[in-house]
Amino acid sequence: MRAITAWFWLLISLICERHSLGVRITGGIILFFIIFISTTAIPKVRRRFHNTFEYIHRYVGWTCLIILIIHVVFLQLDKFDSFSTKVLFNIPVLILLAVVIIVFLTWICVRKVLVQYDQPSDDLTIITFPRALYPYGSTTRISLDGHEWHAFVIALTDSYTDQHSIFVAAVGDWIKDLAADYRSNKLPQHVWVRQIKGLGFMYSIHAYRKVLIVCTGSGIAPALPYIKDPLPTTHTHLLWIAKKHEQNYGEYVWKLVQKTHPHYTLHDTTVNGRPGPQLVENVFWRTSSETVFVVSNEKFTNEVVNALWRKDIPSFGALFDS
Repeated sequence: MRAITAWFWLLISLICERHSLGVRITGGIILFFIIFISTTAIPKVRRRFHNTFEYIHRYVGWTCLIILIIHVVFLQLDKFDSFSTKVLFNIPVLILLAVVIIVFLTWICVRKVLVQYDQPSDDLTIITFPRALYPYGSTTRISLDGHEWHAFVIALTDSYTDQHSIFVAAVGDWIKDLAADYRSNKLPQHVWVRQIKGLGFMYSIHAYRKVLIVCTGSGIAPALPYIKDPLPTTHTHLLWIAKKHEQNYGEYVWKLVQKTHPHYTLHDTTVNGRPGPQLVENVFWRTSSETVFVVSNEKFTNEVVNALWRKDIPSFGALFDS
């Protein structure tokens, strides 16, 4: 709502106030770009033309930032006849400076690092990076070419080897191509990584004492830190729904779940079929959990979370608006 209000403020300002031609042109371009980006971000449009949306969001967004800088320059030229400290130290300039710093900070911290690949199955690729000092629930962004970026949750960290790993499931064009390139030995030895890590929704587990973590397939990745090194203040029970767990996800992950974490429930879909929300509810009551965290695809996540909330069971899942 605030963004919509700000859009109309700028529109009314351009129409009603006296501005130079430069301010009106750049302001009009900014308004058009905002409408354009927002239209392509409508869920139905974004899902149908996802790759196109990504390119538009990236390039139009950068162009809009450049136009905004020019727009603020024209505004200052309108207000001040000569250059002085007032031109530099006023609210529009300082806000713009903060925006530019925040945007460029992530790019200043980009590094090219040596990585290792492993593929326990055709559906899963494990990529290992240097450095291990990241909190539970951290996310990282990687790129093979420095151009197209993808975010993943850090699945494992090893302080002895100073490494961390991500799990890349074969979902989506880019990831399927990555898995195929691994089998063809075409993957680069070095990839681009953003050094600044974010925190995913799983980090909120710290706020509860007893949590049921529901994972499907490679969604086990965000849960692995809590399995390998359990939190002292939070008791977790794992419900892992997958197809042939050991065969598809490797011996290391299989042993990590079975031997390290004593509280788990495994559901093999090749034997028991695909479950619904009822299975999650049953495990929730059996384990006396306080809340449920679901790591799965959008359809299953929404189905489970909505079903549990209708029964007053607190449950959370990832957002799928990226």
